[in-house]
Amino acid sequence: MAFYIRKAFKTGPVRLNLSKGGLGLSAGITGARVGINSRGTYVHGGRHGLYYRKYLKQGKPSSTGGGETTRYGRSTHHSGTVSLFRDTGVTFPTQTAVLHNVSREEPSLPSSTLITTPVQLVLGAAILISLITFTQGLEWLLIPTLLFAVAALGWMGRNLHWKQKAQKLLTEIVTRTEKQNKLKPQVLLPNEKMPDRWRTWLNVHVNAVISELAMRHEELDTLSTLRTLDEQFPANQAVVDRIRASVLGDILDEMLEDHLLSEDEEESIRQLLEQSNLPEPLITLELERLDHYSRIRQEIERPLKEIDPGIPLVRGESAYEQFNRVRLLNERVLNRFQRDNVQYRELGYEIDSEGTLILTDRRLLIIDRGSREYRLNRLVDVTADPEAGIVELVLSNRKSPVIITVEEPLVLAARIEKVLEEIVSQ
Repeated sequence: MAFYIRKAFKTGPVRLNLSKGGLGLSAGITGARVGINSRGTYVHGGRHGLYYRKYLKQGKPSSTGGGETTRYGRSTHHSGTVSLFRDTGVTFPTQTAVLHNVSREEPSLPSSTLITTPVQLVLGAAILISLITFTQGLEWLLIPTLLFAVAALGWMGRNLHWKQKAQKLLTEIVTRTEKQNKLKPQVLLPNEKMPDRWRTWLNVHVNAVISELAMRHEELDTLSTLRTLDEQFPANQAVVDRIRASVLGDILDEMLEDHLLSEDEEESIRQLLEQSNLPEPLITLELERLDHYSRIRQEIERPLKEIDPGIPLVRGESAYEQFNRVRLLNERVLNRFQRDNVQYRELGYEIDSEGTLILTDRRLLIIDRGSREYRLNRLVDVTADPEAGIVELVLSNRKSPVIITVEEPLVLAARIEKVLEEIVSQ
């Protein structure tokens, strides 16, 4: 049995899934993916509550015209149908989805182009005035204007000189730090004083690049590197804090791409938070995410313990888990339409029943006014989608999957996997 989140291997935008139903592969970006699984090749895309999925036909096109299907599921002929998935609001909202899709404000760094732009404007104005003096016969303005233009050119040249110096120093500092695995005190220039604006530019950019190196590379001592940055390249503390908080957020995002957080990952990110010494308001979100995913991991790894489900079971059957808020969903066609010679259908979930789910070593029982059961020995694959709030169960000799929405799909899918592992080990 495969719980896809634990059996997924990612390389950039590519995800490889392994399951009893076969090998699955998908690639793409957020909002648009192309995949292959045991049912064939499909495209999937969309965002913000409206999604599509289309299985592409295999083999030669029929006489009615199979047509080509683009990356985004649009068929050039009538035969293909694109399925759009509409959020009907019947799935349970999950904290995992909220915390996983959070957007944060990126810190803004000073730009090197903005510093020379005013001088360029002044130079342009001087040239314009020179042209006016020639056309209007105002020769007395020519010499002051030329002097003004020369001064502007000199100022612009000086800025260009320091811009190149600052960029060269930034490259040298980063290269030396990467080679020596240590940020050493730097001597800028022996006989020249760097203008404040360029020193500010350099210090902020050194903080941005070296802070990320210090947090990502084990060869660099994070704490001592950040302290050296503060001493040797002082910058506006609020800007530096936002930079480091952003780097930490990016690192945590990468750790949580599979919606799981290992103990080693949690320990390393908490250590980085401590060493960064950031104000709590800047890391409140990261702390909340860490606590949430830590609880999820503990639930997933919790040993099985037999419980009393409060209902009669068959002889020799043991119950292990009970989920009190569960909805069994059906997928329904909500609408059909055609646009640009493409057939579309809108699909959405409707509630079939709502009640309690009991997981035993033989079946899943969903108890509402009546009860339904799904035998574990028929279970081919389990897919958890924590962002959609659902778990799909693929059963042998059943055409469509069983779709269940719970408040934490990861926990339900993982507990099913744990029960199956227990059965296999006996």
